[in-house]
Amino acid sequence: MTSSTTKIRIVFDASTKTMDEEELISLCLSNGTCAIGDLDLAIRQDQPADSIKVQVGPKRYMAPDVIEETIIMADFNFFKRADVYTLGLLIWKTARRCNVGGFHEGYELPFNEFVRSDPNVEQMHKIICVEQKRPSIPNT
Repeated sequence: MTSSTTKIRIVFDASTKTMDEEELISLCLSNGTCAIGDLDLAIRQDQPADSIKVQVGPKRYMAPDVIEETIIMADFNFFKRADVYTLGLLIWKTARRCNVGGFHEGYELPFNEFVRSDPNVEQMHKIICVEQKRPSIPNT
């Protein structure tokens, strides 16, 4: 997890946000640390707000502010928080697969217990924003 948070720090320092975590690329940085990311949909802080598409990438990884389109384009911290939300879902997905006491969960996409396949924005809005559901954590 240290390398993941290092990546977030590096991305924040570079004023770039990823906005898409469906297909992650593993990066090995020159200092030997590993990072995750997919910069295909990255935006820069100095990018004109009218050129930024916010609802991009897989809907199940979108932060509530992105789904509700309440992001204030002039406040780059909103994009940082959206990336941290997505990182939390990636940590959840990874932690499920960790062997703890001889037990681990099977592979599952976030919110798979509520939606299947490729959910649309309306489905994710209902689950995340209206019903305020989050992926479950087993009691094992």
